[in-house]
Amino acid sequence: MKKSVFAAMSSILVLSAALAGCGGGDKAADNAQGNTTTKEESTGPKVLRLNLHSEPPTADPALAEDSTSGALLRATFDGLTRIGEDGKPHESVAEKIDISEDGLTYTFHLRDSK
Repeated sequence: MKKSVFAAMSSILVLSAALAGCGGGDKAADNAQGNTTTKEESTGPKVLRLNLHSEPPTADPALAEDSTSGALLRATFDGLTRIGEDGKPHESVAEKIDISEDGLTYTFHLRDSK
């Protein structure tokens, strides 16, 4: 009897500790740090925080060969297109894309960006 009660209490303790990190969080504290969780446009500072396991060897897209540099580059650079929520490519830096009739030539018209 004691073993089954001990096993049940241990299971409850482990489960409650595992679920403790699943809370909704403190939205006031998140907003004070610039971590907005709403889809509204933020008027405060925009902050990017990445948890990288090591210092990125390079921030040059032509030289990056590791996952750490890749994570940094994906977060800071924008391509001609990006994958939207629907899983399909959409224009990003490209404002308009013209495809030739034979499908061999793509012309990207770039938006004004920096």
